[in-house]
Amino acid sequence: MSTTAPFDPSSATDDTAIRAQQYVALAGFCLMLYDMLITLDIEINLVWPAPRSFVKLLFLWNRYVTPCLYIYVIYTMSGVLNTPTDPNVIVRPAQNLSRVLAHKCHSCFEFILTTLTLEGISVNGVGAVLMLLRVHALYNRSKGILIILVSLLLLELVSSVVVMTYGILTVRDGMSFVEPVHACISTHHLRWLWIVFLFMILFDVVIFFLVVRKTWNYAKTIQAHTAVITALLFDAVGYFIVMMAAEFLNIIAYTTFPSNLFLIGIYLMWCLNTTMISRIYLNLRSAAKPEDWSSLTAFKTTYDPTSYATDDSGWTTYGSE
Repeated sequence: MSTTAPFDPSSATDDTAIRAQQYVALAGFCLMLYDMLITLDIEINLVWPAPRSFVKLLFLWNRYVTPCLYIYVIYTMSGVLNTPTDPNVIVRPAQNLSRVLAHKCHSCFEFILTTLTLEGISVNGVGAVLMLLRVHALYNRSKGILIILVSLLLLELVSSVVVMTYGILTVRDGMSFVEPVHACISTHHLRWLWIVFLFMILFDVVIFFLVVRKTWNYAKTIQAHTAVITALLFDAVGYFIVMMAAEFLNIIAYTTFPSNLFLIGIYLMWCLNTTMISRIYLNLRSAAKPEDWSSLTAFKTTYDPTSYATDDSGWTTYGSE
C-alpha cells in the first residue's frame, strides 16, 4: 500500500494546516474540561459516595486519567512541545524538504508512538469496557451477551493497536519537529490506517442495537421508572449518532484529506468519546430514584418484567425475559 507524497513543513499552506490541527485538539480539550465542570456537582453527589467497584474505577479513569493523557498528547503534538536540544532535529523555514528528511527527530517518534498507544487504549479500551458492562447489566448478566461483546472488544483493541503500531513503525523515518509550528509532525500519510475505524463502528453498532432492543421492549411493557428508560434510550441514540459521525468523518479524513490534515479529526473524536461516556454514566445515575443509590444493591435475577435493580456501578439491569 502506498503513501501520499511527503509534504513540505516550511510552506505556508502546511504551516496553516498543522496549526488547524493544534486548534482543533485544544478546542476538543476545552470541551471536555467544560463538561467536567458543569457536571461536577452530579459526580460529587452521586458517584463519590458510592461504594468502590470496578465500574466506578473505570468511570473515574475515564473522567480524570484520560484527560491527563490528552494533556500529554497536546504537549507532544499540538504546539507547546519544547524545542529539542539537538539542532539537527529542528526543521527551520529556510530548510528544504531534503533537509527535513535527512534529520529525523527520534524523540518525536517516541512521543507520538507513546501518546497514540496510551490515548487509544485509554479511550477505546476504558470507554468500550464501560459500555460493555452497561449492556451486560441490561441483559441481566447474560453470559452469551458477555462473550459476544468481549470478543468484539478484543477484536477492536487488538486490531487497532496492531494497525496503528504497524503504521507508525512504517513511517518512523518521517517524524520531524517543525520549529515554526513548534510541533512534531509526520511527513508521510498511510491512507489505509482508516481500517481501525471499521472495528470501532462494528462495536458501536452492536452496542446500540442491544441497548435499544432491550430498552424498547421494556418501554412498551413497563409504566414505572420511565425516567430511567428515557435516559437509556436518549443516551444510546445520542452516543450512536455522535460516534458514528466522528468515526465516518475520520474515515473521510484518512482517505481523502492531504497529508497535513488527515489527523485533524482524531483528537476531537477522543474528546467526544470521553465526554459522552461520562455523560451516559451520570445521566443514568441522575434518572434513578435516590433510594436506589442509597442501598446500591447487587444484580438480582427475576422473571418479573416490572422489576429492576441497580448494581454498584450505577448501571441498571432489568428482569430477564
